[in-house]
Amino acid sequence: MALSWQFASRTFEAIGRIVVVIVLMHLLTPRDFGIAGAALVVLSFTITITQIGVGPALVQRAELTDRHISSGFIFSIAMGIVGGVIVYLCAGLVARFFHMPELVRIVEVMSLSFPLTAPAMVADGLLSRRMAFKTLSAIDAVSFAVGYGAVGIGLAWAGAGVWALVIAQMGQFAVRSVLTLIAQPHTVSRRLDFQALKDLLGYGTGHCLAELGNFAALQGDNVVVGRWMGAAALGVYTRAYTFLAQPARLIGMVIDRVLFPAMANIQDELVRVRRAFHRGLVGIALLTIPVSIIVVVLSPEIVLVVLGKKWIDMIAPFQILAASLLFRTSYKICDSVARATGAAYRRAWRQWLYAFLVFMGAWIGHYTGLKGVAYGVSAAITANFLLMLHLSIVQSRDTWLEIGILYLRIAVGAIPTAVVVWGAAAFLRREGLNPSVVLLVSGGLGGVCWLGSLALLGGMVGDEIVWARQQFMKVVGRRS
Repeated sequence: MALSWQFASRTFEAIGRIVVVIVLMHLLTPRDFGIAGAALVVLSFTITITQIGVGPALVQRAELTDRHISSGFIFSIAMGIVGGVIVYLCAGLVARFFHMPELVRIVEVMSLSFPLTAPAMVADGLLSRRMAFKTLSAIDAVSFAVGYGAVGIGLAWAGAGVWALVIAQMGQFAVRSVLTLIAQPHTVSRRLDFQALKDLLGYGTGHCLAELGNFAALQGDNVVVGRWMGAAALGVYTRAYTFLAQPARLIGMVIDRVLFPAMANIQDELVRVRRAFHRGLVGIALLTIPVSIIVVVLSPEIVLVVLGKKWIDMIAPFQILAASLLFRTSYKICDSVARATGAAYRRAWRQWLYAFLVFMGAWIGHYTGLKGVAYGVSAAITANFLLMLHLSIVQSRDTWLEIGILYLRIAVGAIPTAVVVWGAAAFLRREGLNPSVVLLVSGGLGGVCWLGSLALLGGMVGDEIVWARQQFMKVVGRRS
């Protein structure tokens, strides 16, 4: 039930996010997105450090008291203030590193994001702990629609340029913090209990190290593109990545938000953990594979029809990154297993290795342009999935053979879909039809073929796939 609700609500939220991004891409330039993206690299890095995993530690901890809650809140506020001051003072260094003078004032203003987000860290963790998924989904949707969408589009329409993105991001932070604190009030004490804080940071520090590695992996390619290829190239690359990040974010966040606290509660029952792990992997594969096939084949039509010729340079990296969408999303369920079973430090070194691979892949690839960067990053994404899959198998006492059989079964249904989409697109292009017709017909046939494959093969491909199909049909039926 929780998984169905999360997926349904997050689907509508993801659609809304994509619509907002498309509107902003028509109103703003690639350079605007590139400058804002460079500022967000610094902002995200500092937020990851200042949080130090307090929220996830509140979720993972078996015995939680008011002392833990109050101490976590005080610590979050203090770290938010420290983070904001550091970012403000480093604004000049950031601008010089990226060779973007405009970043000085932008980074200074965005340093205010830390006092905006810090007060809600504990409340967010408590909502996740009690599995208040409807509340969290509503908060995320409203904060994005009001704080980011309405503000960003309004300012972009008024000609604010890159400042539309900057102020929209801060608006989203502010609205989300207020709504989270209203939804989850908690005890607050003026006294910091160092033993309670130590209890939280024991897990939280390992979580933070892993998150820093994950951050470096997610932003390492942006650093390379922004530093060595310029703001316009960074804007094109981040938009290509963002379009693919939406389905990855939708599916990965839904499964993580539901399964992480659920598996944390049953972390000693490995049979149940394995069952949840298998279902998570299958559910992600059934949702991402058809998207990946359609995007890889129809990227030229998607970009031209939806975004226009201004973004034509986005086609090649968009196609290449789409091929790794399954791995980009599936590692989330592996991450959930690792965190739920307490493997914080073994998870951390893998994330740092992933970060190194992303940076090196992007740096080597940038010599051949954005296409080379996309190839390098895709290789790193695949390697990270295999590393995290290995950790999940070890933690849950699973086997490579069982996981391999799951994916082999799913591949049976994927082959006909790929053939249909590619064949239809090739035929329609050869006939010289409008790109919108190619997109609609080929994509529609691919979707029908995928659903047909699941219907025909459902009884012979395993219980996990049957379960995932049933969950999907529940969501469709409820929302219809």
